[in-house]
Amino acid sequence: MSDELTVAELALLRQADREAAAGLDFDVEAGLRAVHARRRPRRRSRWAGVLVPSIAFALVFCVLMLWGVAGLGQRGVAGCRGSGQTGVRFTAGQCIGLSATDEAFFGNDPVLRAVEADIFAANKRVDDIVHRPVVTVVLLGDFGHVDDLPEREALRGIRAAQRGANRAADDGGSGPYLQVVIANAGQAAAYAEIAVTGILDGLAGDRPIVGVITTLDGTIAATAALRRLAEARVPVLSPVTPPTGLDTGTSPVLRLTPSASVEARLVHAYATQVLKQKKLTNFFAYEGSSVTEDRDAYTDSLREALARVYGSGYSERISPTGTCPADGVIFYSGRVAQLGAFLARIRRDCTGRRPTLVAGASAARYLADPGNRASAPVGQAFAFMSSSYLGTCASSMESQFPPQEGYLRNLGDECASDPAAQATGWSALTYDAVGVLLRTGTEHATDPAAIDDHLRTWSTVDVYYGATGPVYIDDSNSHTPGDRFAAMLCVSDVRQAYSTLTRAPRMVGSTGTAYAMNPPLNAGPCGPA
Repeated sequence: MSDELTVAELALLRQADREAAAGLDFDVEAGLRAVHARRRPRRRSRWAGVLVPSIAFALVFCVLMLWGVAGLGQRGVAGCRGSGQTGVRFTAGQCIGLSATDEAFFGNDPVLRAVEADIFAANKRVDDIVHRPVVTVVLLGDFGHVDDLPEREALRGIRAAQRGANRAADDGGSGPYLQVVIANAGQAAAYAEIAVTGILDGLAGDRPIVGVITTLDGTIAATAALRRLAEARVPVLSPVTPPTGLDTGTSPVLRLTPSASVEARLVHAYATQVLKQKKLTNFFAYEGSSVTEDRDAYTDSLREALARVYGSGYSERISPTGTCPADGVIFYSGRVAQLGAFLARIRRDCTGRRPTLVAGASAARYLADPGNRASAPVGQAFAFMSSSYLGTCASSMESQFPPQEGYLRNLGDECASDPAAQATGWSALTYDAVGVLLRTGTEHATDPAAIDDHLRTWSTVDVYYGATGPVYIDDSNSHTPGDRFAAMLCVSDVRQAYSTLTRAPRMVGSTGTAYAMNPPLNAGPCGPA
């Protein structure tokens, strides 16, 4: 206000000077009174008493929040605290790193966390053991993913393996006690490097790491991190369907699942010998997505293997182009997220007839989701491949072979409480992966490099009989040594699948050898019950 008055007064004085020079009279006092009359006293806003203190409080609050966030990684949050055997940090809303205790849990699924709690409780008991050797197996996964089925089944499998190993050690067996470390690489494996660094740092611990079991897929971050483990000669085994981007050339991951060539032979044998169909149309991608985005190394290797075994009888398409071929088998090898839409399209386009449908191994993952089953077309039936059928609840509960009986005992009551819990068989494959590591570790003094070397030269002489049958290791991903068992299963009604154990998929075809004898085979077309 004082600046406005000064300017006005100066303007009046200049005007008085100009008019005096021109011989005119100018009343300066009257001019100043007019200026003062225009000055209005400013009203104090009725919000001033509220806004000023509020703004001050907000500034203080922001400062405190910034200080708290800055220190969050060090102090941790509930269920994500780093100390002792736990090396974690809270990053991007996720608990990232390694945990062997209940100071840090991964994932938000209460079922998943309950399994973790069991594992951590077993670790705590093993901590007090000094008179017997204790070894460590790490489970490396993406516990921030919306679909945590691979991690959930792998956790159940590794918990069962821990129960079995520790029970055998309690009974005076020659094997070591087992400690399990869970490592979270974060959503889409964005923080896989952090988890892998923690694993490598743990190699020098007093509880030697004999290997890593991973459920990670083929993201760039995951691939780079897994190659770091391979370069450090740490054995890494994958119980899930071959991950994207990790099956060309020599892989950092040792696979327990059959190669694409074995799966292609199974499809061909079932189609030609049982269904009497000589042609196959492979739908490897679905509408609404880029072919480039949908392509991955595993899908491409399966396409190549099918083309080799079928020759001129093979063709491939992208749905919905010609979704209902006039003859032959319709085979789906696309992504599991698009299988439901594909089945609905088939039902719509093939009005009046039911074509013969066969799907790749990913169909087991589709069936494990109750939401997928509920939304499937009424009476929908199809056949699909499975490399771990022997480890599913339906097969294990009918078996009299010791490896399957032991697995079922260590699994607990999960088959009775949730018939679909072991739908993919990944739990049993994880169980077998731990068994392979423990046996090889016992033979090679728990040296990770020696274990890795041995597994990469695994031969038919080294067969390990597990819950999923004879276990073979494949590191080149171009073949599977030995006669790996794989099954063709039939789900006669997707909506009713796993509603009870008697409604689990039945075996309608197989390749390879299981044990002394294969499980019952009801060879035939897969249609509605």
